[in-house]
Amino acid sequence: LLHCTSAYPTPPDQVHLRKMISLADAFGCPVGFSDHTEGVEAAIAATALGACWIEKHFTTDRSLPGPDHRFSS
Repeated sequence: LLHCTSAYPTPPDQVHLRKMISLADAFGCPVGFSDHTEGVEAAIAATALGACWIEKHFTTDRSLPGPDHRFSS
């Protein structure tokens, strides 16, 4: 089960990584983080909070069209 905030990019004050803990408690399953933030800090913090996996967008060119390229790694 992945915690995700569907804002492109997600502002740091809207990541709410502690929701992963609530999801794990509520559903009794491993949780991860679907990261739509700029940079890698949120993914590192999610790992520290117990994320079993991270989904992160990658691109070859941040100037390409579409909502994902601008914030992708």
